[in-house]
Amino acid sequence: MSFYYVRSTTGNDINSGNTWAQAKQSISSALTSALPGDTIYVSQAHNYMTTSALTYPNSKGLPTDPVIVVCVNDSAQPPTQLATTAIENSMTAGNRIQFGNSNSVYWYGITFKTAGHMTFPGFGENNVFDKCVFQITGAYNFDFTPNVSYGVVSPFYYYDIQFLNCEFNSNTASTSFYFYNLFTWTSSNQGAINWPIHINLTFQGCTITGTMLTNLFNFGSSNIGVDILLDSCDLSLLGSGSFLLANMTNASPLSKICVKNSKLNSGLGLVNSSYIPYPHFFDIIFENCDYSGTHTRNEIYKFQGSTSTTTQIYKIGGASTGATGFSYVMSGNGYTSFIFPLDSQLIMTYCSTVGIQRTAIIEFAHDNPSPLGASDIWIELEYLSSVSFPTTTTISTRPNTYPFFINNAISPPLDLDAVWVTTGFSTLMRQKFQIQFINQIAGLVSIKVYLARQNYTVYIDPTITLS
Repeated sequence: MSFYYVRSTTGNDINSGNTWAQAKQSISSALTSALPGDTIYVSQAHNYMTTSALTYPNSKGLPTDPVIVVCVNDSAQPPTQLATTAIENSMTAGNRIQFGNSNSVYWYGITFKTAGHMTFPGFGENNVFDKCVFQITGAYNFDFTPNVSYGVVSPFYYYDIQFLNCEFNSNTASTSFYFYNLFTWTSSNQGAINWPIHINLTFQGCTITGTMLTNLFNFGSSNIGVDILLDSCDLSLLGSGSFLLANMTNASPLSKICVKNSKLNSGLGLVNSSYIPYPHFFDIIFENCDYSGTHTRNEIYKFQGSTSTTTQIYKIGGASTGATGFSYVMSGNGYTSFIFPLDSQLIMTYCSTVGIQRTAIIEFAHDNPSPLGASDIWIELEYLSSVSFPTTTTISTRPNTYPFFINNAISPPLDLDAVWVTTGFSTLMRQKFQIQFINQIAGLVSIKVYLARQNYTVYIDPTITLS
């Protein structure tokens, strides 16, 4: 393991970089020399400026043994204190900062400033930025651009980047986290073939600052799949006129964005210009997000509709936070159907009895004088049916038998004894699901509700009653 020292104020790239006295001037020079597991110490006084594009070389770091680039106080050798004031600066208009391909690097405490695009070309794993600042001046983007042609036998590629406690700053509303370009696989007998890319991005404890952005995540071309997690982030800058996502039809299937434990602005829109294009295509999830300090936002958006929570309509004696009742809201749209129903969050309880028939009950309400039938709404229940493999069985009240389900098509009966708080309702209709099972092992019983009625809303009490 080797150590390299970088300090722009006194360094020179012809130096060895082995001490502060022999420090290199640029991080790029040190990255060229560093091997897996090596550490590059960057002085707190470092302020590297270039009038050209700043392109970092490909690192030799490995996912299990990355190169470490860390800002430190240069008063000691080896350093004993971390710092967060080092700056890498490419401020000539149109010149970008571009990170290397195939690099596993841990960056700490560096501020990156550019008057061009900030480009993360990818093709690497275990890239981590911790307590870094990314600052863009002008109408440019944070680009995630796997724009590389490789003559390799690999028809699918992905890359992984983590941003921990980072700040993203722009002075222009058109800036976004922008995804575009394909991976091109060169086949010996078929020529160049475009294959999809999947990008895994984690933002934890990050903040958006500067000018309010019109679109946070923007899909610029097709076949870009993403799995994005924003955890404990501050997105409160993004108010009315801002959207979480844009150009959704350019994303690829099985993508997901999850925003959890984060601070949101009530004006933040969901999707700009288009919507989730196909079933099983893109899930948008909010978990325990502060919504302008007024309530917690728990929502899931899909092609078939959305699910959320509400404290305005709920069953008295049902699910509660301890002080306030709540229910799950299932809202179908014009694409909800019997073939592509909207599914609820998972509802679970523990069943300790074994070998005895039990009845699971789920109650729901809706604003309509007519009850819903078995083809409009149903449940699936999974229970521990055997002590041998397979352990579980799934049963359903859905009409039409699936080969892997035991179906018992039953229209949900009325639930006249239930008392609901129904703010804004015209006509309260109360119904319930009842389904019988016999556990062979004590353990969890889980239920999902499926809604097939188009443009319809139901309120589910997320409590399983066992009788």
